[in-house]
Amino acid sequence: MLIGYADKLSVDAGDHVDIKVSAAGIYRSQLVRLRGMKEGAAGLSVAEESLSSKSNGQHTGRVQALHPGSFIDVALPRVDFAKGVGVSLCVKPTAPGRLCQTLFSLSDDSSVTRMMLELDRAGRPAMYLRSSNGAVTTVSSPDPLPKGRWVFLKAVYDPGEAELRLTAEEQTGAHRWSTPVIVAEGSAARFRVGAAHAEDGRATDCFNGCVSEVNVFGASPKLPILQWDFSRQMDSDIAVDVSGAGRHGRLLNRPARAVLGPAWDKKTIRWTDDPPQWNALHLHDDDLDDAQWRTDFEVEAPAESGIYAVRLNQGETTYYIPFYVRPAAVRKRVLFVAPTNTYLAYGNEHLWEGERGIAHQKMMSFPIVLDKAETILQQMPSLGRSLYDRHSDDSGVIYASRLRPLTNMQPNYINWLAGGPRHFSGDFFITGWLDSIGVEFDVATDEDVDSLGKDLLDSYDVVLTGSHPEYPTAAEFDAFENYVKGGGKLMYLGANGFFWATSYVNKLRTAIEVRRGYAAQRNWTSHAAELYHSSTGEMGGAYRHRGRDQNPFLGVGMAAAGWGPASGFTRTPESYAEAVAWVFEDIASETLGEHGYLLGGAAGDELDHADPARGTPDSTVVLMSSRHNDLFFPSLDSVTEVAPNQQGSKNPHVRADVVLVDHPGGGKVFSTGSICWAGSLGTNNYDNDIAKLTTNVLRKFLGG
Repeated sequence: MLIGYADKLSVDAGDHVDIKVSAAGIYRSQLVRLRGMKEGAAGLSVAEESLSSKSNGQHTGRVQALHPGSFIDVALPRVDFAKGVGVSLCVKPTAPGRLCQTLFSLSDDSSVTRMMLELDRAGRPAMYLRSSNGAVTTVSSPDPLPKGRWVFLKAVYDPGEAELRLTAEEQTGAHRWSTPVIVAEGSAARFRVGAAHAEDGRATDCFNGCVSEVNVFGASPKLPILQWDFSRQMDSDIAVDVSGAGRHGRLLNRPARAVLGPAWDKKTIRWTDDPPQWNALHLHDDDLDDAQWRTDFEVEAPAESGIYAVRLNQGETTYYIPFYVRPAAVRKRVLFVAPTNTYLAYGNEHLWEGERGIAHQKMMSFPIVLDKAETILQQMPSLGRSLYDRHSDDSGVIYASRLRPLTNMQPNYINWLAGGPRHFSGDFFITGWLDSIGVEFDVATDEDVDSLGKDLLDSYDVVLTGSHPEYPTAAEFDAFENYVKGGGKLMYLGANGFFWATSYVNKLRTAIEVRRGYAAQRNWTSHAAELYHSSTGEMGGAYRHRGRDQNPFLGVGMAAAGWGPASGFTRTPESYAEAVAWVFEDIASETLGEHGYLLGGAAGDELDHADPARGTPDSTVVLMSSRHNDLFFPSLDSVTEVAPNQQGSKNPHVRADVVLVDHPGGGKVFSTGSICWAGSLGTNNYDNDIAKLTTNVLRKFLGG
């Protein structure tokens, strides 16, 4: 398997990008600039420009392993079992009765486990004590722990009584089991919660469930070795020790934080109001935050802003590791902002499998066909999941990291749902269109706009979004809005944009956090009291449910979706007004966009429309609208009740609108209302009505 990733996504010219590769045998690398989508004899592919680099050429590969599963780890001073030791913690199993799952382990300097509490294959708690001579003493419960309920467990070795004791307390009462210990020599130097110590020091037998109130003590609970409070430093990867000993643990592979503990009062719903009620972590055996692969080589970022990649080749296999070079001091007039948070949110998604794949197939007019990206995920499930997936215990994924291979962030990826390029690959229709009309442009990413804000956007006469800018942070949302309020010109070339409240988990912006809420179109539902982000404390879910809809800014907002045949757009009576005649210059047809590489038309996939009730400004001109068949439906958050006859052929609200919005201060927004718009730009080598109209708008915004 040839696969890899970079340590950075967006860099300055001249920066060094570390490339991390897993490959068996010899492979070759080539630095390339990725231009635009084109059609050739072999179908669609992105045009590449080969660049010189010291890293180009042959490399000797090595297979680098993946180690998913979240846990907490800390080094301890020497814990002498001869003096007694105990561990207490609250646990809530979420997937018991499968494989053995470790609740905690104490190991020595050689990573040999000396004391451990696990759930066995039947979900029963079992405690083990291993002496230095290899003798093992075991005590266990005859009954499994209940799924989804908090239980207090205490595991103690008492040298005075020469016994091993296990105690379990829950709502139904307390239970205690014990067994004599013949030999209990040895010591421990490392403590781990949620995983056991493998011989190589890695984690194994990871736990699925919540943990809280973790304590390690000596001969008595009055002699604490550590006491972890997971409600403190919620935005970090630190388990804070409140014993005074300073034995803070490290959270590996980013378990979920801001999770309800065992003492929630069922009244408080925002963790920032009373953090101790959220003193738990949710651990998963498939969490993967940082693959921690070694660097194989580095590349120096080229001087010009753009989209680049290291192309890896081994036999017939090709794999791309993309990165972006942000604008330099001397800038173009046009900026394309790549919606990299969207790429991250969908990275390694599994919506095509199982019951969800069956459900999606019913909304499609063609059979699901998997790309090589999905085949890799089938072969390597340890690559982690996307924000559209659920963990193995059926809980929702809330963090997505870029420090791992993302198999569908490939330039020539064909998406199974759209039947063509989508997201990262789909946005090359936009860059290809810009190249086709000879407009030079700079490139920035979501993380750049989050970091640099309005100052970055203000350097440009026109700013373009990607086809699906769904996941801006609040700082990004502010930057785009303030850019337009200050007189900027924005071309929103997609749909379902500016939708989900998103935050970065750290200053390096290596991962994002999203909580789905309980009222919008979603693949899992947040607990009402676990809606607020651990990273920032802000309310998650849809921005419109925070009172920040897209319509007042963009003129349109998310309204419908469907993956049947896409349609074209029909001009409205308003579009014939003299004030907007320039939009349709050299375009004679009343219906546009009845073509395209995505679902066969310009209006399809997810759709936005104008809605005065949601704040669409009076200054908005609806230029064109679409109508749809019965494979298109209103989005869940755009209706107040579920009823018959809401499908496309019977519901005029199931549509996309193309609009122009004039804002006070001279700012303007052009919104296309459809993800499929980008795919229609590329038809006939970018010589078509949709490309012509989009060019007319860009030229006008540039002052032409």
